[in-house]
Amino acid sequence: MVLTQYGGTILGPIAKAIGVIINYLYIGLSHIGIENISITIILFTIIVYMLLFPLTYKQQKFSKLNGKMSPELQKIQKKYAGQKDQASRLAMQQETQAVYDKYGVSPTGSCLPILIQFPIMLAVYRVVMNIPAYVTSVKAVYNPVVKDVMSVKGYDTILKNLVDELGIKRLTLHFDGTAKEAANSVIDILYKFSESGWKAFTEAFPAFTDDITSLQKSLHGLNNFLGLDISWSPMESLKLHVADGKIGLVALAILLPLVSAFTQWLGMKLSMSAQEEAMKDNPAMQNMKAMNMFMPIFSIILVFTSPIGLGVYWIAGAVVRAVQQFFLNKHFDKLDFDKIIEDNREKAEAKRAKREGYVKSAISQNGKLNTKRIVSPSERDEALRESEELKQNAKPGSMASKANLVRDYNNRNNN
Repeated sequence: MVLTQYGGTILGPIAKAIGVIINYLYIGLSHIGIENISITIILFTIIVYMLLFPLTYKQQKFSKLNGKMSPELQKIQKKYAGQKDQASRLAMQQETQAVYDKYGVSPTGSCLPILIQFPIMLAVYRVVMNIPAYVTSVKAVYNPVVKDVMSVKGYDTILKNLVDELGIKRLTLHFDGTAKEAANSVIDILYKFSESGWKAFTEAFPAFTDDITSLQKSLHGLNNFLGLDISWSPMESLKLHVADGKIGLVALAILLPLVSAFTQWLGMKLSMSAQEEAMKDNPAMQNMKAMNMFMPIFSIILVFTSPIGLGVYWIAGAVVRAVQQFFLNKHFDKLDFDKIIEDNREKAEAKRAKREGYVKSAISQNGKLNTKRIVSPSERDEALRESEELKQNAKPGSMASKANLVRDYNNRNNN
């Protein structure tokens, strides 16, 4: 891990964009007296899911309609079962697409929100792992202590020894580079300190105790989430606070993964209840039930081993989705889906008629163009007569006269 922002081709730009947004949100919250990264992440999460709501709405509408069109899709699958030739596959695809058109839905529409959310989550992980690299307001808090430390001769050796003693991992230090790179390396180390790390750091640089204490207080407010540091995982926090004897923080470190599992289960339960009756005979329902069992377990592992900041994003996202799903269920219960299906069927017929109209128009236009190319018998005879006159009147030595000589020679030999 280095203070330099992550430079991946795909996640790099996304992480930078998220960092800019979180930085502005943090600055905005600081104006009302809130200087806390975890609250900023929660606000960011709410904004992301509000922006994704139109896609979520389409996804849930697709799920509702999927229950009604499922029998037709299964009928098509049975019709072409075992037929693997290209013609059968093409026919199956066309009939399946016709069903989707009839109901006015897209088979890829339900996947889009997930495809968008996944890279955002990975980018948030990158940002949380290195908050000072993305949130300039946080990076500025470190500057006084960084300046103090770099004024000490041999500071780099002292810090390297601290890193080894404390067992800090995932660090790439650049003390031999530019002054900026060296300063970034100092911040990298400070960002990973636990309480024992800060104690050892203060002992290593006793002349700057006041500045170090001031920095600790500032960071405690910035990185604090109910007493836990968001840059540490619950697993790391659990080990630390068991050793410190802080039972409350130990309990919280255990509780966070469990809360993430519950919120995931609740969101999926609400989602399944919206389509369980309609899809009770659909084999895909069994896959959904299996996913409902898997996701809470996955959440426990993810949140327990990842930085708490990512866990905050994960839990906040699950809560927002559950709230959205609750109100979407209420909304869809009031809709007349038979009427929606009928309207979509009429739209599909209109589109089909329009496409057929384009095809007929193209065929007609092509026919007119081909007709223009047809030459009548009288026009053909006139063209041949004019060509013959040109040949007879050809000048001696010209290409035409030479062609006439060859023709006469061939005629004499043939006769």
